[in-house]
Amino acid sequence: MTYFRAPIGWQPSDPNPFSDDGSYGFGWSCFFIDGVDRRVNFCGGGKTGPYTFRLGADSPSLWRSLADFLRYEGEHGRQVILSCPDSMELDPLVDRALQDLPGPTAVRPQDPKWVVHSTTSESWASIRRDGCVKSLAALQEEGKKISGLGRDELGEPVDYADYVVLGRIDEVKAEHVVSSRQKRRIVTEADVPYQPGVRLYFDNHRIIAAGLATRDGLHLTKVRNRLPLSRYMVASVRVSEFPSQTWTPRAFWEAANALFIRKVGARTTPTIGSRRRGQAARLSRHVGCEDMTELSVNSIQAIRTAWDSRVEDYAAMLADGGHRARAAALELAAFEKHLPASGVLDVLDAGCGPGFHGRRLLNRGHRVTFADVSPEMLKEAARSISEQASTRATFLEADIRDLIGLPDASFDAAISGGTVISDCGDPRTAVAELSRVLKPDGVLVSVFVTTMT
Repeated sequence: MTYFRAPIGWQPSDPNPFSDDGSYGFGWSCFFIDGVDRRVNFCGGGKTGPYTFRLGADSPSLWRSLADFLRYEGEHGRQVILSCPDSMELDPLVDRALQDLPGPTAVRPQDPKWVVHSTTSESWASIRRDGCVKSLAALQEEGKKISGLGRDELGEPVDYADYVVLGRIDEVKAEHVVSSRQKRRIVTEADVPYQPGVRLYFDNHRIIAAGLATRDGLHLTKVRNRLPLSRYMVASVRVSEFPSQTWTPRAFWEAANALFIRKVGARTTPTIGSRRRGQAARLSRHVGCEDMTELSVNSIQAIRTAWDSRVEDYAAMLADGGHRARAAALELAAFEKHLPASGVLDVLDAGCGPGFHGRRLLNRGHRVTFADVSPEMLKEAARSISEQASTRATFLEADIRDLIGLPDASFDAAISGGTVISDCGDPRTAVAELSRVLKPDGVLVSVFVTTMT
């Protein structure tokens, strides 16, 4: 991998010392190592010189960032000028960094589990409809008139527009992007008023392991062209979930992260506190249950792992004619009492498991979306249906508390059997999500486990 070491005293605003005419163009970039006590990075300068990434010499991520930068720039055909303090022995350090660089699907110890992408409420509607987040270039190819501020203001390379960028959830930067687009200039202030939209939280480790992640040394993670919501998105937090107020990037970042932690159950507790008890009591009265105060706040990962490991046993329980099979049959009978006597319906089987309800609804001629947090349960459900019925079946891996990829008012009816809602950790949010995806006159039949049962 080729790079050029800058002469002593050189600055990116100076003429190019390695081209005949001193020009740069978009075929050059610069990694500038400051000999200062600074761990944060700065980038830009691509309008008047090479696009430059500056990082302090004391940054713990220095060599990892440099290796990723060199690899990415080389793959995109750019020549890199490397500037560093004169005392730094650059070549052996760079060689070692490149040798130690893990493969593209390796999750590194410093990789955070969760990453975030922020967008406006208007864009979120399109994202849900498409089932994915699209890059700026992909949106522009579809005819959408969206300017690239990074390109216009900072001189970013053209290929940066090909990627969906994901950031750390413990940094406010994602909200700066939304604020910048609204003000049509680069905004880095965290305490100026703006209109937030939606924060989308993704499983970074899963994205990396699937080979979707690109590392360029500057951004934490980015994905080329499109990032599917199904399987990779963990939760969304919408500004509409909060009381109306004047927001700043910092305020929404803090509020949204707090709600995200509650949604995914990152803080587990055996029973809910007094405030949650009041919410549960109100919900229980609303849905007709006697008591829902012993709800646990479960981690979505723990739920997924638990049900993945129970596929065979649970499928057998539903097939053996025992109490669980009889209960499922009663659930389905209660559901069908509320359906029209004729006609083909769009039905959601929420928390479908191995497909007991959905399979029978398919056999009755309906179109069924099987949704479950467990990918292994979805595979079992898919195996259980006939080839003829499969043309009317859709499978979606999703948390019942955040049915990503499902548009508003898209189903005639929904059923959620077993203990799905009771065990999800946040029944109120689950019921709200099911209500959201139902048409105004839609039917919802669900089961709630209470202390009376």
